[in-house]
Amino acid sequence: MGLAITTIFVLLAGGVALSVAPFEPGTIRLAGVSLLWWYGVVAAPVIAVAVTAAALARAARHADVPAADAPPGAE
Repeated sequence: MGLAITTIFVLLAGGVALSVAPFEPGTIRLAGVSLLWWYGVVAAPVIAVAVTAAALARAARHADVPAADAPPGAE
């Protein structure tokens, strides 16, 4: 879960970096829209959803596995 949270913060920092970086790379246009818009509206949310889904799936998978030191029948 820690890696997922770190990834979310890195994505947020990426948006800030694009907006304040020298030479304004966030203003570069792709398909008529700025790079900062693509990052903030498309790329970062898609990556955040994928990372969150993977973290939740991993947590659910580990929750189904009983502890190795638990006695038989214990839940």
